[in-house]
Amino acid sequence: MRHSYASFLVNAGRSLYEVQKLLWHHDPKVTMRYAHLSPQGMREAVNVVGNLVGRRAVVANAPQAAATVAA
Repeated sequence: MRHSYASFLVNAGRSLYEVQKLLWHHDPKVTMRYAHLSPQGMREAVNVVGNLVGRRAVVANAPQAAATVAA
């Protein structure tokens, strides 16, 4: 039940910090296991940085995101 709850939250775009607090995880590493569930959230996070530096970075996956924004 807790895993499903966390998965639903992450897929709905809630931050890992929020999920951590709602599940009472004291160690953020425990919550990080859910980070892979929302690739759309990762793209949106990269685009926030891209918009701040004046570029729109639309990426297929997060590992390439830093290189896209830095370019």
